[in-house]
Amino acid sequence: MDARLEINRSCGTCTKCCEGYLPGTAHGYDFYPGKPCHFVTKGEGCSIYENRPEHPCKSFECMWIINPDMPAWLKPDLADVVVTRHEKSGISYWCVTECGKTIQSSVLSWFFTYANRNSINLVWQCEGGWNAIGTSDFLDVWNRPIDA
Repeated sequence: MDARLEINRSCGTCTKCCEGYLPGTAHGYDFYPGKPCHFVTKGEGCSIYENRPEHPCKSFECMWIINPDMPAWLKPDLADVVVTRHEKSGISYWCVTECGKTIQSSVLSWFFTYANRNSINLVWQCEGGWNAIGTSDFLDVWNRPIDA
């Protein structure tokens, strides 16, 4: 069996996805950039883990957890980014969201290199602004005004 398929990662004390860098609602409580989830204690975890909602909590996919290619130092609480996979107009892309600090050049460099080698469309946040690289089809969709 391919050793890459035997990845066994867990959140541990990482709570970046719940700390208010990503939007969602859990049992009627909204969380969004600047407002953490009502049920999270930073560095400890979720107080309702066993009863957390399906969406966004149980269905959330942290790319660091599921992608064996991502090195240990890119764990969200170490790299200060959360990486998620999305789709827009049928085109898949990865989204790298800053978690309270400007993205480190080493983190950004790793994602640029990885996205280029693996033909991944990439969106990243830098100092609160959003940027994208990828196929021309993706960039056309990404840059299209919301009203279009």
